Amino acid sequence: MDTLELEAELQKLQAEVCELQKQLQDEQCVMGFDFRGNLLLALKVLCDQSLAASCGQRVALQLQEELEELKEDVERQSQMNGYRVVRCSTRRVDSKGTEAIAERAGGSSSSQQVCVSGLCSEIHFQVEFKLAELKFGEKMKRTVTDVNIVMEDSELQSFSSFLSRVEETQDLLLFFRTLRTFCDRCDERRRTFTHFQPLNHCSPAPESSPHSSRTPHCLLHCTNVSQH
Repeated sequence: MDTLELEAELQKLQAEVCELQKQLQDEQCVMGFDFRGNLLLALKVLCDQSLAASCGQRVALQLQEELEELKEDVERQSQMNGYRVVRCSTRRVDSKGTEAIAERAGGSSSSQQVCVSGLCSEIHFQVEFKLAELKFGEKMKRTVTDVNIVMEDSELQSFSSFLSRVEETQDLLLFFRTLRTFCDRCDERRRTFTHFQPLNHCSPAPESSPHSSRTPHCLLHCTNVSQH
């Protein structure tokens, strides 16, 4: 190989190096723009200790404000829908069936096992289900499967047939709507009994003779009815 060929090969390699350096700079710029807002400020504080004194406290205050806003939003939602979530956990799981469907359609998929426990009025519940997400371009489809519902109240035996139906149909919306209605009716019934309990009392009638045809009965006396 003569000198001209070596110089040509060297220039070619230098051009490739320049191109690779340019690509690396572009990728670093893209990665840098992915971090915004408070997260970007937090990263700057971690990377540059000199910014810790000036920015660290401000970032912490902003994050605290956002946390308080989220708590207020959750509390407001709980008051509106009647549910209070005590615990919610998610973990990724493998779903070969969903992945196969997504691959055939040229999309992507992900599956999560979700567990939500909480209260509706005074009734405890725990709902477990698998959430599958199928993404095709800009469109996304979510499906719910493997629903399992546990109610801790032993007095809800009559509710078991409904729970079996929900688990069979995978209809979580039906479950939450029905549970809210059921709890509202229970609260109304409880308030009604509480209201009338101090007003009415049951006193037995005088004992009847063995030969009497009248059966024992109760007399209800209302103590707060005004006499005219």
